[in-house]
Amino acid sequence: MKKLLLFTLFLFAFFQFTLPAQHPVREITRVPFHLENGELLIEVKIGGRAFPMVLDSKSRGLFLYRWAQVRSGLKIKYKPGYGGGRDSLLLGRSRIDRIDVGNLHFKPGRVKVYKNSSWFKMRGKPVAGVIGSDLFKRYIVHFDFDKREILLYDPGTFEAGEGFKTEPIEISRGAALVAADFLFPRAALNNEWVMLSTGYGGALCIKHKAAKKYGLFEAGVPRKPVAGFEWPGHVFPASLSHAASASILSENFESLPAVAARSEKTFASEHPFDEIMIGNEILRRFNFTLDYYHKRIYYRSNEKINDAFPVKRSGLIVSRNPQTGIISVEKVYPGSPAARGGIKSGDEIIAIYYRPVEPLSLDKLRSLLNRSGKKVEILIKREGKYHHLRFQNPVCITPCP
Repeated sequence: MKKLLLFTLFLFAFFQFTLPAQHPVREITRVPFHLENGELLIEVKIGGRAFPMVLDSKSRGLFLYRWAQVRSGLKIKYKPGYGGGRDSLLLGRSRIDRIDVGNLHFKPGRVKVYKNSSWFKMRGKPVAGVIGSDLFKRYIVHFDFDKREILLYDPGTFEAGEGFKTEPIEISRGAALVAADFLFPRAALNNEWVMLSTGYGGALCIKHKAAKKYGLFEAGVPRKPVAGFEWPGHVFPASLSHAASASILSENFESLPAVAARSEKTFASEHPFDEIMIGNEILRRFNFTLDYYHKRIYYRSNEKINDAFPVKRSGLIVSRNPQTGIISVEKVYPGSPAARGGIKSGDEIIAIYYRPVEPLSLDKLRSLLNRSGKKVEILIKREGKYHHLRFQNPVCITPCP
């Protein structure tokens, strides 16, 4: 009996001091979110008043628009000096003692206050501003696009659930970057660092210079900005293009729509490989966790992984045969205006608006095919027969891929 008791005490001491202590995963709070124009919005309380704010994994710190600063009773201090670009709209800095996100509160310190912008008007309701790394550097943030909620966890106790894959991330000025592969018309990129932005509603946003280098935007970027879509200090002109293929978070995507950003200041990061930004049109196809503490992302695809990518202009990809000079339809996006107009892949384009396309440059033809809000009339040749077809492009108030 005495030996059995001693053996039991030995086993207890062995497991007590040799096995690591098990701590339950501590969930701090859950916060519902909704998507407006693709941007992820949550409710944040400032000075006891609730405001809708964009939660952006790309943004550094926190900033407010003027109307929210006035309504919350904050006073502007620390007037800015002279500057260009985005800071030309900077009114100053204010100090916030407390903000509430769900059931938790923290002190962000100084925040920037900008002039009101039309970019953050969702369905006629203004957005107060953006919250970014102030949240991500304090907590581990899980995005559940199935239930439309974010979950905040204690970094000391967090463990990823079963079925989640993991990849390393880089953190640059508050922005999370993940490695991805792309096949562009003029370049193949392997393990390229790209930014994740829950504040951008599209699929891909690419720096203008990089887009030209990779051969995506041969038609160029329109000089006129897209109405109603502005960021302080710069605009997002729209262009229709596509990447031949991409591998992002272990999933393969074909013909991704992309937008070129004219201003390099669109990208908040200073990482040397931050030319491409991934938005919610891709991210919503995953449930994922951003762990800034251990520089990891945990993810798994959800039921939206095979959803078709929306196309907001003609939905046509055209190309010219270098030997014959014939312009033909390379691809028609399903459900696009061109598809509804009866255009099919392989059709030869003969004329547009009763003008022969042969003397037109490919740039000019693409701009005519993708005019916002215009009815397009083209003459095509299919299996030796001519067809006169029409389709109506929608009016784009946000960037059109």
